[in-house]
Amino acid sequence: MPISISRIPAAVLIVTTILLTACGGGGGTSGSTSGQAGSSTPVTGVAITSANSRDVGTQVYSASQGLNNQVTSTPAIVTAVSTSGNGTGILDAVVQQIYFALRHPSPGVAVGVTATETVPCSGGGSATIAATVANTATFSSGDRINVNAGNCVEGTIKMNGVMDIVFNSVMGTPSGTSAWSASLGITFNAFSVTENFTGTSNTATGDLALAYNQSGLNNASFSGSGNALQMHVVNGASTTDYTLSAYAYSGSVDPTNLYTYHSDFTVSGNIPRVGNASYVVRTTTDFKQQRGSYPSQGVMTITASDHSSLRFTVLNATSVQLGVDKNGDGTMDDTISTTWAELKSLS
Repeated sequence: MPISISRIPAAVLIVTTILLTACGGGGGTSGSTSGQAGSSTPVTGVAITSANSRDVGTQVYSASQGLNNQVTSTPAIVTAVSTSGNGTGILDAVVQQIYFALRHPSPGVAVGVTATETVPCSGGGSATIAATVANTATFSSGDRINVNAGNCVEGTIKMNGVMDIVFNSVMGTPSGTSAWSASLGITFNAFSVTENFTGTSNTATGDLALAYNQSGLNNASFSGSGNALQMHVVNGASTTDYTLSAYAYSGSVDPTNLYTYHSDFTVSGNIPRVGNASYVVRTTTDFKQQRGSYPSQGVMTITASDHSSLRFTVLNATSVQLGVDKNGDGTMDDTISTTWAELKSLS
C-alpha cells in the first residue's frame, strides 16, 4: 500500500506515549538490566521523610509512567495502566500516528521528495505533515516525518505542537497486528497530548531514541532513551514542570496482556505536593502489571541530594510498601504501608 502524507498522523501517535508518563503508566522489557541512565547523585532535592514519602513515591512513580501510559486505551501499544488512568503518553501517540499514516490509502509521495500537506484528523483539527520517503510502499531507513499538529483529535486524545521522526531502520510494515520492528530518532518541540475526557495534558520538548519490536497483536517490546525531556503536565488544578534527564525506559507485553517494564532516570523540577526537587530513580526489580489492574510486582529506589532515599516496593495489585532511609546508610528507618488507591488519590 502506498504511503501518503494523509496517512502519516498515525506515526506520530506512537512516539507520544513514552514521554507523558508523568500522569501514570509503565512498561519494561522482561529480564531487562538495571539502567545506567542518570547521575549517581542528584544535584538538588527535597529530603525524603516519613511525612512526605507517599507524595514523593506517588509523583516519582507517575513521572516514570508518563513515559509510557496509553495502554489503557491502546492495547496494541506496549504500555501499562497508569495510576491516574489518563491516556496521555507520548510513546503511544507516536505509534498510533505511524499506524494512522499507513491506514488510509491515497496517492503515494514521490520517492526522495519532501512533500508537505495539511490533513484533517478524524475527530477534528488538522496536522501539517512534511514527509520524505525512499519507498512509497512502506517506511524504510532514512525516511523522515515532521508533524505540526493543531488541535488534532485522534480517538480520545488531542495533539498540538511539533514532532519530528526519523526512521533509522525498519523491518516489516507497521500495523497493530503484524510483525515489524523499527529504530526511531524523535524530537519534540512543545508537543502536547490532551485526554479529551479528563482534560489532563502533557507537553514535551526534547529527544527520544526509540526501538520497537512487535511479533503480533499484544506481543511486543520496546526501549527508549534520551538526554533530556522537559515536561509540562496539567492534571485538574495541579500543574507540574519537570525534566527527565539521562533517562532509559524499556517494556514488553505478551498475548495475556501482561506488561513488564523498567525505568531509570533523574527527575527535577516543580513536583506537586513536594516542591522544587531532584531525585535519582532506579528500578531494581522489574514492574509487572496485568492490563486493567495496578502493578503486582516492582521495586524502585528514589534518592535525594542529601542521600535520603525511598524504596518503593509493590506487594501486590492492591498494596505498596514504602521504606524510608533518612540518612543514606542503607538501613530503612521507617516502613509505611499504603495502597494503590491511596497513591492514586495523591497523583
